[in-house]
Amino acid sequence: MSATYQLVIRSGAGAGKVLPLDKSELHVGRDVTNDLVISDEKVSRRHARLYSEGDQYVVEDLGSTNGTFINGARLSGPHLLRAGEQITFGETSIVSYERIEEDPNATVMSTFAATPSTVHPPRPVSSAEQAAGQKPGDRNYISPQVPLARNDFEAAPPPAAKKKKPKTALIIILIIIALFICGCAAVLFYIDSQNLYCSVAPFLFPGCAVP
Repeated sequence: MSATYQLVIRSGAGAGKVLPLDKSELHVGRDVTNDLVISDEKVSRRHARLYSEGDQYVVEDLGSTNGTFINGARLSGPHLLRAGEQITFGETSIVSYERIEEDPNATVMSTFAATPSTVHPPRPVSSAEQAAGQKPGDRNYISPQVPLARNDFEAAPPPAAKKKKPKTALIIILIIIALFICGCAAVLFYIDSQNLYCSVAPFLFPGCAVP
């Protein structure tokens, strides 16, 4: 039978050792007759066994002195293993139950080999482009095969900024108004200081003799 799962010793004696599970029944222990030999005094000579059940494996302790643990819990009977579980034989020998993954790179490589790559040759650069020092990848590159519009040759000059004309008329009007106000104020001040109300406008003030 082809191996779908494997045991990998993660810590303890024989760390890094890998055992593919390609038999219907395997034994684990310190004795050299076991399928997975763990040279650890805490592991019994015939410590545990694994047997297939469908497409998975079951682990069972064989009455070992220090016991068998699954993810830290001691086994009290057969246990159906799940990929990724940690099995501890004795006290320090930790074994990982892992699924063997197929390498997908083989299929990918054959796909790339069957499909030829198409490479387009670069377009030859014309003499006009070489003289201008332009390349097809430049941002301002203009293809010589495309006719140019008139606007490309004769760019309109930017419009001149309009000069702001001074508001001379408004300034003159404001000056005249200011002078008029100042003149009125001066006349009123003079009339008040000389007490000329009756002389200037006697009909507006009571008590003034009307001529």
